[in-house]
Amino acid sequence: MKFLRWFVIVLLMAAPLQAAEQLFDLTEVVPGVYAAIARDQYEVNCNAAVILLDDGFQYRQLGRACDIVLVPTAGLGNRALIPAGPMREPAAALARADLVVRTGPDPLATLATDQRQWRWQARIIRLQDAMGTGAPAPRHVSAVSAIARPTRFHDDLARYGCTVDAARAFPDHHRYTGRDVAMLLALAAPVVTTAKDAVKLAPLWPASRPLWIARQQAEAEDGLLAAILQRLPGP
Repeated sequence: MKFLRWFVIVLLMAAPLQAAEQLFDLTEVVPGVYAAIARDQYEVNCNAAVILLDDGFQYRQLGRACDIVLVPTAGLGNRALIPAGPMREPAAALARADLVVRTGPDPLATLATDQRQWRWQARIIRLQDAMGTGAPAPRHVSAVSAIARPTRFHDDLARYGCTVDAARAFPDHHRYTGRDVAMLLALAAPVVTTAKDAVKLAPLWPASRPLWIARQQAEAEDGLLAAILQRLPGP
């Protein structure tokens, strides 16, 4: 879509490795979009028509045209603030959002808001060998990830049709080591991982062994994109 070329996606992250893994993932999924990394939102200087800021909802000092808040279909957990729970702000802060988008394929857990709740999910559509060995895609796999909700990745693989024979879940944004790779290579079933984990694993992986990436396709509820565009300022 042509309008995407006017976007800049900005990742505000203090950890360079964390930023890099998401940056590489974004530039592959949306190749027409420019992406930038900044420790501070005020460092970004560009002439894009639209800047999409990751994790920008809590930066109250920023002017914005549209606040989109993503909430898992499972809900808000225990609703406690970090570190006791997953919340950066109280649930009442959802009232500031222009759009509330529920992510995932599961039925919606109750969310205390009068706003419309849009649906969005990403489903696995193929397994890609990052090493290009020519091996056939496996059906029995070892699921490896360093993400916040590894069980969701395992469930996605099952929905795709894979049998997860083994699972290795590392802490979110884990930096893989040679020792980690040696352990993973010893697993009986071929390793399948997420796109952002593959960014860190591939440089350490032997060229002769397949490293399978679970490639996803986004599916948004009809009307969501139009709802976003309606809230953006005109040219």
